[in-house]
Amino acid sequence: RPTEHGQRILVDAYYEDGTTGGGEFVADLQDLVTPDDGGVCFVVNNNGGRWKRVDLSHLTLFDFWAVGDGVTNDESAFVNAMRYSQFFIENGTFRINNAVNSVRDNVKILGNKTGKLVLGAGIQQAGAEVFNINHSNYFISGFCIETPNKAIGIRFKSLDDAGVKNLHIDNVVFNGTFYGVRAGESIQADTNYPTDNVIVQNCQSYCGSGNAGHYLCTKVKGVRFFNNIAIGGRNVSAYGATSCSDIFILGNREQGMAVTTVDVEAGVQVEDVQTGECVVANNICSHDIWMSGAKNAIINSNLCRRLRVTSGNPTDTGSNNVEFSNNQAKSIAISKYGSFDNPSLFIDNINFINNILEPSEFNQDVYIDGTILKQCQFINNRCISKSKQYSVRLARNNPFLNLTFKSNKLSDNPAIISGKQGVIFCDDLSLGVNKHRLRLRFSSPINFTVNQEWQKMPFDRVLNDINGHVDIVSGQFIARTGGTFHLKGKITVTNSSEDVLNLYQLRLLINNEEKERLINQSVSPKNSKSNTNGMTTINFDTVVYLKVGDIVDLQYKTTHELTLLSDSFLSQIYVTQEF
Repeated sequence: RPTEHGQRILVDAYYEDGTTGGGEFVADLQDLVTPDDGGVCFVVNNNGGRWKRVDLSHLTLFDFWAVGDGVTNDESAFVNAMRYSQFFIENGTFRINNAVNSVRDNVKILGNKTGKLVLGAGIQQAGAEVFNINHSNYFISGFCIETPNKAIGIRFKSLDDAGVKNLHIDNVVFNGTFYGVRAGESIQADTNYPTDNVIVQNCQSYCGSGNAGHYLCTKVKGVRFFNNIAIGGRNVSAYGATSCSDIFILGNREQGMAVTTVDVEAGVQVEDVQTGECVVANNICSHDIWMSGAKNAIINSNLCRRLRVTSGNPTDTGSNNVEFSNNQAKSIAISKYGSFDNPSLFIDNINFINNILEPSEFNQDVYIDGTILKQCQFINNRCISKSKQYSVRLARNNPFLNLTFKSNKLSDNPAIISGKQGVIFCDDLSLGVNKHRLRLRFSSPINFTVNQEWQKMPFDRVLNDINGHVDIVSGQFIARTGGTFHLKGKITVTNSSEDVLNLYQLRLLINNEEKERLINQSVSPKNSKSNTNGMTTINFDTVVYLKVGDIVDLQYKTTHELTLLSDSFLSQIYVTQEF
């Protein structure tokens, strides 16, 4: 009991034979109201004043009677320490049985990487919160939170309209948590209490075989994930920002388990961006980088499984103005959001530029669901391996589709394209998207009789016109789409004459106007050395521009009787459209 106001004493330790909790204390006999917190302020018997700790510059949990042996419940030390602006978690393993709740603004919780929190039975269940922070201006750094059952390491959200802001977490290890950090209200919440400015940097999150989220912000203005590590977990979305604004996800690493659920897992997932910038750059991920309902986003210089963009998500937000550039990925996918299908939503103004793809484990280099896509460009992307089946898999069931391929080098697999709507522009005939060919074929052999007048060469069969470029009407083909058509064919004919050179001519007409003589060639007699079997193959190759509705005719002349073979591959005429 103090004998006078201002008396000073030195305390060696709280516990007999211990070394922690001591320090210099001063007597305050005038203070009769400050409560006893077991660390900084002690009430004198019979409310005879207070003993107050002199040095508050380095408060630790041990100053609040913590034992730090990993067995004793040190929860009361946390409860009392949270009343002060700064304290340290270090040099021990501290066990708590209930969540640690914030009680004030402006707190620093610091460590030197020697402190660890372990959880008692009260907060071992999945989804339980270790730190529950409902106040502003928190800086947390330098210790480990360890849980066996996927609790939430640090939960940051507001409880009222006043909101919370400024959570900065640096160099914290989360071992076994479902979320290391979970900030903002849940998407399902009816309220919209503000949460602003969350920074998570230099942290490490480890999860075992179960599901994991690692780091997630929802309804937060100002999200910063810098140089963090997320290891393990399945159905994982390691770095997530949902219904957030002003997002920067930079320099992080994610290494999850093998993919277990297609189109669910992501190293980075940005969903329903509200306003402001969104930059995802220099991240290394074993899963997808996934933009869903993203706006004004730049995804640059990342390494990941897939570059993925979706729309039609539950909150009815389309994706637009997104650029994927200078990334290295295995494949590209543009699709709907799972089973959610809102036909009024579109993905618009999406650009893939200078990306490197290594699609050997995928069925296609690029997957495009054109039913929900408007404007999209692929420019200067390159494959360094070959997918299993297709270069491009595309659904063209949307009249608003405007798709451009320019200076890409995808794998030499064919493209598979369904539907006939929209517009595609492509500058490279070698690209798989152009390797489907319209084949015009005769239904039976045609006998060309001697005729000095031009005669129509009739066509009545179209094979593999999967883009719907042409209609066949009365032996003519009619362009259904505008563009530049490349007509290339081989005509195999049999000369009925045994000893007479036969002249065969073929010309191209567009809307009854002659455009080009495709063939003007002599056919050798059947018994000549150059035509011992009676057949001659003649090649033609031309490029024409057609507008929608243009009518194309092929007409022939011959000086002697010829037979055009219909069952030979060489007699087919190929038409490839360059977009």
